[in-house]
Amino acid sequence: MNPTVSLCMIVRDEAELLPRFFAAATGLWDELIVVDTGSTDATVAISVAAGARVLVHPSDDNLSDARNVGLDAATGDWILFLDADEIAPPGLLPALRAVVADDRIGAATLRVRNDAPDGNSQARAVLRLFRRDDTIRFRHRIRQEVAAPVAAYLKRTRRLLAALPVEVPHLGYGTKRGVGRHKKERDLRLLEASVAEDQVDYFSWFKMLELCRFWDDETLAQSKARACLIELARSGPRSLEMAPYGGELIAIAVTAYAGDDLKTAERLMDLWAPGLQPSAAFHLRRGEIAEQLGETAQARKAFQRCLHIRNPDGDPQLTSVRPLMGLARLALATGDLTDAAGLTQEALGFDPSDPEALAASSAIAQARLQQSFAERVREKRVRYDDDTPVGRALC
Repeated sequence: MNPTVSLCMIVRDEAELLPRFFAAATGLWDELIVVDTGSTDATVAISVAAGARVLVHPSDDNLSDARNVGLDAATGDWILFLDADEIAPPGLLPALRAVVADDRIGAATLRVRNDAPDGNSQARAVLRLFRRDDTIRFRHRIRQEVAAPVAAYLKRTRRLLAALPVEVPHLGYGTKRGVGRHKKERDLRLLEASVAEDQVDYFSWFKMLELCRFWDDETLAQSKARACLIELARSGPRSLEMAPYGGELIAIAVTAYAGDDLKTAERLMDLWAPGLQPSAAFHLRRGEIAEQLGETAQARKAFQRCLHIRNPDGDPQLTSVRPLMGLARLALATGDLTDAAGLTQEALGFDPSDPEALAASSAIAQARLQQSFAERVREKRVRYDDDTPVGRALC
């Protein structure tokens, strides 16, 4: 008998997106569990029409509770959780069915792409599929996650974590939709409540600083970064050693707090470095700070460390394009066009559309043409006597 999949969702006033979501997700589930947290539109009717078992659980202050209501009701062998503003691509169905049929696998990630208000986007591997087990439950008021209990389950059952080779676009934080639904204000309120209850909930601090960065709110970011760093100082330099997000948290917090004071940023990052797990985000920022301070050897070392970090849950740009372009900038600063060109082409191999790499490639090509022309001029100068008309013209 084929393994069954329960698609578990939490929704509220998603009538606009649900028809598109259900059309794209056809075939992904054997059981559809929808937890409605207080819709006033046609969300419930649309969900029922799609075949969902709808549970009502009013919740605005702890979204993990709503997620767990869905888990408690699910009966499938596997749990898949998606949101209404995440559109399943065509390749997800065959990839998912192949994973759930493999007895060696206990959970899987997929890549979710967030499009920011400024037009940039970032894709990150997130845990969205796992075998149903009573020990696996969500935690945190917002940005609900199950990484820790899933990791414990995989260790206990000796099963593997797989990666679904698909990218799911997330529509929730585009300018029109995100601002219109007041996502920033809601998320900030819930995250502030989380750290008020537990000041050493560094995952919530991390998500709060990510929120400030996403919405480009420098004033709020500096205030929250200062508060976070104070709590970290109270907890001690090893307080993040078990946190896979610790390096990125420090990089964001220090950048927001220190601003243009690069020496302070350098000092704070070096203070926390020994107590962190390997982090490309941390070393990339450390390299950028050293580069700006003119500390070439330190910058090169940091960028090279990024290239050797393998984290399937992280942003692949941080272990490829960005550090490669950092090394390319260092090469350009010393006039080494050959090394800079090689590094830039390697970066373009990872992302052919990267703006910095494309600009650098064009600039390097132009510089090489100018260099070649200058060399030809110098060669002709030595061929002609300076007293000849040609020689005088070349001087």
